[in-house]
Amino acid sequence: MKLTTSSFVLGAAATLMALQAVSVPANAQIGEVSKPGFGKPVNPLPTLPKPRPTPRTRDGHPDLSGVWFVGFTGTVDLTAERSASQSRFGPGVKQDNPPFQPWVALKQKRFGSQQEAEPCLTCEPLGVPGRQHPKDPSPKFNGDAVGHWAGDTLVVDVIAIDTHTWLTGPGGNIAWFPSDVMHLTERFSRPDSNTFLYQVTVDDPKVLTKPWTSAVNHYTIGQSPLSEYYCTNNQDIDQLNPNGIKYISPSGLDERYFDEAEYQELLKQSGQTK
Repeated sequence: MKLTTSSFVLGAAATLMALQAVSVPANAQIGEVSKPGFGKPVNPLPTLPKPRPTPRTRDGHPDLSGVWFVGFTGTVDLTAERSASQSRFGPGVKQDNPPFQPWVALKQKRFGSQQEAEPCLTCEPLGVPGRQHPKDPSPKFNGDAVGHWAGDTLVVDVIAIDTHTWLTGPGGNIAWFPSDVMHLTERFSRPDSNTFLYQVTVDDPKVLTKPWTSAVNHYTIGQSPLSEYYCTNNQDIDQLNPNGIKYISPSGLDERYFDEAEYQELLKQSGQTK
């Protein structure tokens, strides 16, 4: 694949849902880690409209447009981050951990604390969602995405993902870096007017022992006015990475991301190759 300077949010999810990656409700912008009261709900939950049948476009497919928020309230409240109402999974749903290859644990140990290494702390892009893929696509943070309808489900195939990021969202809160051969299959559906469902299968034979499928992620139609969101001066970095750790390897590369030479080295260390 050609290498260019580009950018990766998890696939088409970022395109279809202008969700909280771009904007957050005006009444939800308190509650950052650095603020007193973080994790304690302070705003009343909004009342959702009665769900109606799935709205459809002129061609008969579900209308997936709208502003969608993780959870069950149609808003995001950072002060209520740990409450069930803000969970991306339904009651009783548990997501399995990705089946990482043994060498991945060695690499994760090299850069240490996930909290301190999280790329979003320094405002780096978040990780990825009927035509054919180009023969030699340039890697992008959103990858090269091609979609088709399977009944009422939009299926999006994503390749050519830039390796300079971590997967977030469906992958959970875990240090998960893509290799240059990662392949995503995303599924989007809207069972009623209030609800949006998302599921992703990740196939990355260099990082995983087998393909991994997320639990179904639940989103709710937005009920709050939006305001601008930007990341240029993260005040929480002093608390989450108090020592200002940098992650530069002896070869001058960023240790947090996939590197083919290091991959081959750690395969041998982990006993996966001789």
